Formats: sequence, structure tokens, C-alpha cells
Amino acid sequence: MLNDILLTRVQPRPVRLFHGKDFLCALLGSLGFSTKFIVDRTDLTPGQISYRLRRAGVKRADYRNGESALSTTILGRARPVAIPAVKAHLRKVATESQSEHTRCFDEQMQRTARKAATIRLDGAARANAFRAMTG
Repeated sequence: MLNDILLTRVQPRPVRLFHGKDFLCALLGSLGFSTKFIVDRTDLTPGQISYRLRRAGVKRADYRNGESALSTTILGRARPVAIPAVKAHLRKVATESQSEHTRCFDEQMQRTARKAATIRLDGAARANAFRAMTG
């Protein structure tokens, strides 16, 4: 019975890196995408993805570290679009951060002013009490 099960096991198909899901796996891996992303797009298992990337000689870290020719090309072509978008985002974040900083500073100044007023009142009350006792 065990022999029947082992003999009827479906053999894996050969990896063909220039076709279908195997090519898409290599492409997405060379673009630095995660295994989870590749699983979602290709329906391959994480083990199949690792095997195909190893067979294709793809190292995702090379793309993320900017060491592959593909990452250099994409960065060069994306820069004209990316720079204005990043600047706009930074202006927005800086404005929000500045307004938050200003609000916190104003609250701190108000607390300090209230504390100082309380101390002045206490000092004045002590002076009046001293005058009343010595007067």
C-alpha cells in the first residue's frame, strides 16, 4: 500500500525560468519583492519560490542594496518623478510636525505661566500674612 502511494505521487514539473510563473517569480524577486508578495502573485509555495530564485541566481538583497543593474536603472528613471513627490511629502510632514511642536510648546508655556502666577500669589499672600502679624 505504501508503495502504491509513493508510486502515484505527482512528480514536480521541471523549472523553466523563461516561462509563466517561473519567469514572473524571477522577475519579482529581481525587483526585491518579498516571498509573500510573490506567493500572492504566482500561487507558488515559499519553497518553490526560494528554489526558483536560487536556480535563477537572483539575490533580492542586491536590488535592495542598489547593487544590481536593474536597481540602478529603475532609480535613474524614477528619480524625476520621485523627487517632487518626496519633497511634497516632506513639506507636509514638516508642517504637521511644526504645528504639533508649536502646540506642545504653547501648552508648556501656559503651564509655566500658571505655575508662576500661583507662586506669585503664594508669595504675595505670605507677605500680607507677615505684614498682618508684624503690623
